[in-house]
Amino acid sequence: MSSKQRVGYQENADNRSGNKRSENNSIFRKKYQSAPELLLWKAPHRNAHLTSLPNSWEDVCDATVAISEGSSDSDSLLEDISSWRVSPEEQAKTRFDSECMERLFNELEIRIENVDEVVETLNAQFGTFELDMISLETHLGDKLMLFIGGLIFEELGYCEDLVDRCMVLNALEIINSRYLSENPFHNACHAADVMHGLYVLLSTTQLRDKTSRHNQFAVLLAAVMHDIEHVGLTNDFLTKSKHRIALENPGKAPMEEMHAVVADHLLQDPQMNLLSRLDETQRTQVLDVVERTILSTALCVQGTLLQDVKHLCETWQAKGDVTDNSLLPFEEQLVLLRLAMHVSDIGQTTKPFTVHEKWVYRLNEEHFLQGDMDKRLHLLVTPSSCDRSQWNTKQFLESQIVFLEGFAIPAIETMNQIPFMDVNYLAQSLQRNIGQWKKQFEECALIQHGC
Repeated sequence: MSSKQRVGYQENADNRSGNKRSENNSIFRKKYQSAPELLLWKAPHRNAHLTSLPNSWEDVCDATVAISEGSSDSDSLLEDISSWRVSPEEQAKTRFDSECMERLFNELEIRIENVDEVVETLNAQFGTFELDMISLETHLGDKLMLFIGGLIFEELGYCEDLVDRCMVLNALEIINSRYLSENPFHNACHAADVMHGLYVLLSTTQLRDKTSRHNQFAVLLAAVMHDIEHVGLTNDFLTKSKHRIALENPGKAPMEEMHAVVADHLLQDPQMNLLSRLDETQRTQVLDVVERTILSTALCVQGTLLQDVKHLCETWQAKGDVTDNSLLPFEEQLVLLRLAMHVSDIGQTTKPFTVHEKWVYRLNEEHFLQGDMDKRLHLLVTPSSCDRSQWNTKQFLESQIVFLEGFAIPAIETMNQIPFMDVNYLAQSLQRNIGQWKKQFEECALIQHGC
């Protein structure tokens, strides 16, 4: 690549990653300062095969190709909201009232035409891995992260003691502004979905009992920031093209390193002011959890992460039962939160197939956009999975099977081995989705000349 091409490429990428940073973030602070009591609402691989797993999306594609070739108002509202909670048997689903929800939309300046449809979706899916965040995005637009994030933080009670609710909303607005809406997959909608996935794990397993509240708060913050300023390019592409992000963050996962750095800076920014109620030990742990869990979203570290969890489970087995409600030591909490983040990040693989499929096609389009950039800049560093003219239906279907069997199954099965984290329902959903992709692959094979 010539120096002229490199300069043009860097400027283009820099503009993509920074085109929303020029906004004056102080407006987010001013927006809620007049409402200190802002109305919010309550809200079949086994571990033995880990060394042979693929390390990246590029490895998945290579494997696929190889296979192919061979106040009073506030108090009143919060009282209404407290009644929405139902029994644990309902898998932490929250029941919402249309009238209260409409008042909340007005408070948060969310303008939607069909409140009842949103309420119906929330009542049926919120608090489960079935939630269709893409569908909610069509109603809530760029307020999606603010709505979902505020709902989760208030529902878990963190706004009662750990953080001021106004600061939470300010922070969510700032974080939302640092995501690129033009990314088909790695955008604010995905971040909100991952945060909700972590909320589900905290609400439906004993993870919430075994970890400190400030560390739960931390991992949810990490979830909503885990892809912040993502430029829609893979780590492999960043490294081979000598992108600014790779040069500033050398290593196997420059994108995740960048996300972690940005998240750390935001958390320590006085404008965010999210950690002011925490003591020194809590602040240190929160920053550590945010950094380590974000870095754990890199697919290339999955093998090491799952081995860490397996070793921890073996240690517990040797010591005896750990299924009581006592808190784990910090380092053990951190291992579990890293896994919870990883599972939530790939959690779309366990959603109902119609929802899972939406996310898959979004990611596929993002890869194609990378391939388009590669061609424009004559870099020739992109795998065939990013080339619209080369990546055919059969290869695409095989890549989904390889990814789900190579990454998703080991992660879910490892989590299922933790004594107090029964996620067998996720494993079953994952197997159903694999079955759907295999069915499509078999149908494609029957008409191979048309694929």
